[in-house]
Amino acid sequence: MMKTFCFILFLFVLTTQPILPQWELLGLQNENLTKVVIHPYDSQTLFAGSRSDFSSGSIGCLFKSTDSGTTWDTLILGITVRDIVINPFNPDIIYIAAGANAGNDPGVLKTTDNGTT
Repeated sequence: MMKTFCFILFLFVLTTQPILPQWELLGLQNENLTKVVIHPYDSQTLFAGSRSDFSSGSIGCLFKSTDSGTTWDTLILGITVRDIVINPFNPDIIYIAAGANAGNDPGVLKTTDNGTT
């Protein structure tokens, strides 16, 4: 009798629990991220920016992933990224609003080759 009750209780809990969407960690967990942008024509390409926080060891970077966040390359090291904008008419042109950082002045940075240089 107890086994039957436990089995029925298990089925009740299993079938009445809402199935919640699962979130997947894509890395960069030690960064103070400020912005994540998806490439407008290639959904596997992501850009992420972080801010400097020397007390936590983060120096601020611009990152790029070409495999939906499985791996990340560091494009620029030592900047605080405030914003990232990809030109919708020419996605090889990317603008970054950079904040003040130790040794770096704030301003706008531009690349014309999808972040390679």
